[in-house]
Amino acid sequence: EWRPSSRGRGSDSPIATLQLGVAGSTFLVDVMSLCQPGIREADAPMTETEALLSDALTPLLSRPDIAVLGFAVSQDICKLAASFPHVPCFRLFRSVVDVHAALRTMHPDIPKNQVSSLQKVVAALLGKRLDKAQQCSDWESRPLTKAQINYAMLDAAVLPVLLKALVKSPAAAREYGGNVFRKNLHLRSNYKFTFLGDDSGGGDADATAPRSNYRVDMGSARVSLGL
Repeated sequence: EWRPSSRGRGSDSPIATLQLGVAGSTFLVDVMSLCQPGIREADAPMTETEALLSDALTPLLSRPDIAVLGFAVSQDICKLAASFPHVPCFRLFRSVVDVHAALRTMHPDIPKNQVSSLQKVVAALLGKRLDKAQQCSDWESRPLTKAQINYAMLDAAVLPVLLKALVKSPAAAREYGGNVFRKNLHLRSNYKFTFLGDDSGGGDADATAPRSNYRVDMGSARVSLGL
């Protein structure tokens, strides 16, 4: 999560919190408090806390046998890398599964306007209401409110439940026979980021490489696909 702004949903704000769900447990990582703000150099020295955080998260985010779930997750991952370019764990993400993309692949018959947000998908697949009232609250204010914490934790906790419902649905069973990801390799993506710096608008030595730039005021990150 990040603080919203008048120029869009937080276009000039760094990531404030990171939610992770692991083996039935959900964790809220206060990256705004743990990491140095405003760092623009990838080789900037880390604090001891940042080094410990990177060591803890790297095995979770970069192992190919551990799926990293998200909903329309590409922007979030790019912004995380751009917010803290000096923290190595945010430069490489393997086996990223976008639950929204998986839904569109397995259920192309569902109208797009019915699954355009996480809230709508939860309602459609689980028959539950996901409260999004805190989405545009001030995520840089400390301490976080109980409502913010509950919102953030639920956002992460619901993703494995959604994916399980998708994979085990009768339609998916008929179409893929329990091999959804083996038959749809595009549903797993890898992201690798290289910090460009503020004057990165110049020429590119390899203009044919499959890459794109993502910019926030906190810095720039380059996404290299097809790892």
